[in-house]
Amino acid sequence: FLVTILLSFGVIGKGLFGHLFYSCSAYDVSYPAEKAECSGTILSKDQLYLSPRAWVNYQHNFDSIGSAMITLFKVTTLKYIGTIQASMDVTARDTSPSTNNSTYYGLFYEIYVLVGSFFIWNLFVGFVVDGFYANRGADKLESTFRRYHRLISQRKSNVVFTLPREPWRVSIYELLRSKRYKSFSIACITINVVFMSMQHADSSSSFNRMISTQNLFFYVQLLVEVVLSFLGLGFRHFFQDVFRIFDLIITLALSVGYASGSREFMEFAKSFRLLRIIQVMCVLGPVDQILQTLLKSLPQLASISALIFLILVMFASLGVQLFGITRAGRRLGPTANFESFPRALMTCLQILRGDEWQELLEDSKVQSPSCTPRFDSAHVYGYEGEQLSFGDCGAPAWLSDLFFIGFKLVCEASLLNLIIGMILQNFSYITEDASHVEDAEWSAGPSLRQVEELHEIFLKYSDAAEMFHPEDTLILMKAFPPPLGFRSSGEETKIGRLDRAAARLVRAELNLLLRERRGRTEFRNSSTIPISRVALLLSKARTWFEGRDDCTQVTFEDVVTVMLFWRLPALIPDSLKRVHSRRVQEIQFLHHALAIKDFLRRQVARKKELLFRSPSL
Repeated sequence: FLVTILLSFGVIGKGLFGHLFYSCSAYDVSYPAEKAECSGTILSKDQLYLSPRAWVNYQHNFDSIGSAMITLFKVTTLKYIGTIQASMDVTARDTSPSTNNSTYYGLFYEIYVLVGSFFIWNLFVGFVVDGFYANRGADKLESTFRRYHRLISQRKSNVVFTLPREPWRVSIYELLRSKRYKSFSIACITINVVFMSMQHADSSSSFNRMISTQNLFFYVQLLVEVVLSFLGLGFRHFFQDVFRIFDLIITLALSVGYASGSREFMEFAKSFRLLRIIQVMCVLGPVDQILQTLLKSLPQLASISALIFLILVMFASLGVQLFGITRAGRRLGPTANFESFPRALMTCLQILRGDEWQELLEDSKVQSPSCTPRFDSAHVYGYEGEQLSFGDCGAPAWLSDLFFIGFKLVCEASLLNLIIGMILQNFSYITEDASHVEDAEWSAGPSLRQVEELHEIFLKYSDAAEMFHPEDTLILMKAFPPPLGFRSSGEETKIGRLDRAAARLVRAELNLLLRERRGRTEFRNSSTIPISRVALLLSKARTWFEGRDDCTQVTFEDVVTVMLFWRLPALIPDSLKRVHSRRVQEIQFLHHALAIKDFLRRQVARKKELLFRSPSL
């Protein structure tokens, strides 16, 4: 579609401005002088040398369909000031331009900017965002399931806090959780930030003493708060809070600064204390939601940034090969060049952020006689140096156009818009939860309150590490409300034959999940590959740190996801149903094995009961 628009407007532009952008290179030839008067030589303005007059064309022109489309593509990226000025100065063919002689030609660019830039260029945002959502599942059913999975994932805890046994630690814990202490901590942060923002140059000695005193006071307050958090919460739970880790880093940095007496280090550490104002902002509900959404975007942002970096590396390497020895021009020079890979990478980044790429494009296409094709005696008169096989000319025009236009399309129009798509998707979570209509049948998925209710019930039947044994599946499903569970509004919960079958299948799949996890663990134990051994050590470290073992028990996310497959399959996307159907036969085998196990267990229990009732037997 973009090519069609460029071609259409290119034909119009060629008809309006074809061969009209020429002008004389000499300063003494102006309107109404014509091409014939642009001849001979002229003394330069500084009276130092003679230069020939030449009838030259503007670098961005409409003399052919190809050059017109390239010129319009530059206008699409809003680099059109020089081109629109040249258009408004045209007079007639082979006649010198006159300033603002044809101002009405500016309407052509205004119309194209509206169509080509504001509409067509922004269509890239729409297509990329649409593709981003399509890749993640854009239909209503997949969106509902993705929201369900997001809600249950947010409910799991990485480290389960257990109340300390020592009374003095319990007192510290209750102090840290009290509203008065939280209000005091927030007030300290706010006052400290206000004082730090009041610092200025040429301040009085009394003001400096006041700033130093308050810095020392709030440093002691922060140190005491960090120590109390360590004592009251313990090692594991302390490092689960990002803000506590940030406070610890600031405290250590300030402690090193006070101990070393380094003023520079102290100023550097104190500058990070300004970021503690984020804790105050998080007290506001909407701000906290936005901040949490941005934090969730960071992993995706890192992945997209890595992809952009790889593409930049590719274009930078290609730029070094094509333009590494090209002579300097209007923009190609000390601040933007391809002489080395680091400089080429920086130049690509500058183009990505809006540098004058159209000037770099024209500089990279320089050809003889404006450059030297080869540094040898055959091409340079009087050359006595080493005979070289290269010169300082640029790449062919078509190759330069392909490089820079391809870079703008791939990096700016596509990859940068991936970040927009990612941010829009994560911010949509805020309005998605707010606009969700809750109903008991989960017709549009569960609400946040319903998921929290399930999680609270799950905590009553799980251990301290929020892990659940599959053998108690039926008991848990009796406590869960519909549609996942069997709990009724009456005092007695009646379970039908189909409900019992669903509970047995859920139990069987949870046991299958544990068996698969144990199989992966056994593979790592028996593997001699260093990466597998490292993965095993990391898994063991995570198990110790989180206080849970996912090879013998399941999590809340495992339980409610499996229940959804068997109790409410209408909310499962077809793609996941196809994947899950491959496991059904194995789930059936495991279900029969568990039924036999339960039967044998009942027989053993019955025999023990008979022996207990009849000791003589």
